[in-house]
Amino acid sequence: MRFEACSRQAIEHSAVQNMKTDKISQGLLWVLVVSSVVLTIKLVVSYFAFGTNDVKTWMNFANTLHQHGPVEIYSLERWYNHTPLVSWLLGASTLLADKTGLSFPYVFRLLPIFCDFLSVFVIWELLGHYGAKHKVPITIACALSPVNFLVSAFHGNLDTMFLCLVLLAIYHAERGQILRSGIAYGLSVCVKIVPIMLVPLFFFYLKRRTDKAKFALVSAGVAMLVFLPYLIKSGHVMVTNIFLYDSNAGIWGIWRVIQMLGPDGLYQALRNPQGIVRVGYAWAFRLGVLALPQLLSWVRKDFNLLERVFLAFCLFLIFTPGFGVQYLAWLSLLAVAVSPILGLAYVWLGGVFLYRVYAFWGGLVPPYYANSWAYGRWGGHEKAMDIGLWLIVVAMLILFLADKQWRTGWHSHPHAAPET
Repeated sequence: MRFEACSRQAIEHSAVQNMKTDKISQGLLWVLVVSSVVLTIKLVVSYFAFGTNDVKTWMNFANTLHQHGPVEIYSLERWYNHTPLVSWLLGASTLLADKTGLSFPYVFRLLPIFCDFLSVFVIWELLGHYGAKHKVPITIACALSPVNFLVSAFHGNLDTMFLCLVLLAIYHAERGQILRSGIAYGLSVCVKIVPIMLVPLFFFYLKRRTDKAKFALVSAGVAMLVFLPYLIKSGHVMVTNIFLYDSNAGIWGIWRVIQMLGPDGLYQALRNPQGIVRVGYAWAFRLGVLALPQLLSWVRKDFNLLERVFLAFCLFLIFTPGFGVQYLAWLSLLAVAVSPILGLAYVWLGGVFLYRVYAFWGGLVPPYYANSWAYGRWGGHEKAMDIGLWLIVVAMLILFLADKQWRTGWHSHPHAAPET
């Protein structure tokens, strides 16, 4: 009798496990189908669109690279604030466009588009690792994000590419694969310098000293392999271009609130690139973005690594002194994964906002070429939308810190880095 009872329990347990496996397989199939459809539409849209004036800037940079090389460009192009890895990507894009007859804008956007596609499946794996209750709808919502669609398929920049590498770094760190995590993180910094603000989050999340050392050495080693030869040849100019770059000020977030509600003198002082108020705020912001997410993570030790990175990007978008509309993609997938209700509000309002801004810059609906140089800062309803988006980010941060119910339903036990 005892043997029969044990056998029956084993059979029932096996049946339950098989049902769970079937559900996961069906869910993954749905994610694959939706993501593949979105990918196909992105490729079609990207083929027929030119993009924003960022694409024209990239074409100018590619021409300078072809004529003068990847070292001299930092002296010749004052606004070239990109890494050597990006120079290689520009060269490869130019070569592929010449060989295939495809347009440069289309070829240049291919890698960001496919990185966005890959990011969806990294999110899927992370949600599974964290035990999310609504893994399938959350991942499908990430695949359908209009913010990511417009930034990767139209805008013409590399934001979705560095974000994919950050997600891969999180995924491997959570699985205890420190070497792979360090490589992915080091490469993300080589695409854009933005992920450097995440260094403390990764470093202090890892529990073992050997893991901390391995991550630091590998990620720094990858970055040095890319940067060092160019730093030796053109160090001062390169550092100035990359690390002291300042994006458009006063058009987003807390500065927009100061513009509307604060004294005019303060707003003008913040906008002055050489003024002590602007410079002081910029450096306080840099230090705060490095320190504050880690301090909050120490207070709430149950935050996993994805949540900590979400926290950092929230703080960035709330307090940033400079802004570009493509920055919205930094938070979009993380917002949907970590705070689905407000995350969906963020990506869909953000999608409408981006579409209207691109249409305003392009004069067409949908725009073939969105030229912010010609039309300048957006106005009208878009001004209300950007404030609305900023307020959603503020609400996400507050509710996330205050109430775990706004999170995806991950298990409530502290989720320390796994053993290797």
